[in-house]
Amino acid sequence: MVEVPRQPRPHRSRTPRSARSSSELHTGYRAYSRRLLLEVPWLRNALDFSFDSEVLMQAVHFGFRIHEVPCRTIYFDDASSIGFRPAAIYGVKTLWAAARLRLHRAGVWRSRKFEP
Repeated sequence: MVEVPRQPRPHRSRTPRSARSSSELHTGYRAYSRRLLLEVPWLRNALDFSFDSEVLMQAVHFGFRIHEVPCRTIYFDDASSIGFRPAAIYGVKTLWAAARLRLHRAGVWRSRKFEP
């Protein structure tokens, strides 16, 4: 996926549009614009699997357009499996990031991850 900058707009939707329409979020292939890397506080994100989810949520929150480019991916059994515990932690952290975004947008709880 490639994040392409666009003009900021008010955040009205409850679920980021890109989160509903992305076909694949786990290949690990990403290309970010220079502007996104300068404007999105990605250094505040986790240093594990949830990093990608957090960056995508931040990109949408800061008004960047996400463009998906199809790529062929082959998953091998020995290289593409994750244990239950790490998968559960990843899932909880991703849901927590989404909850933080919603609380931030609602003005209930400010999160530095979603502030410039």
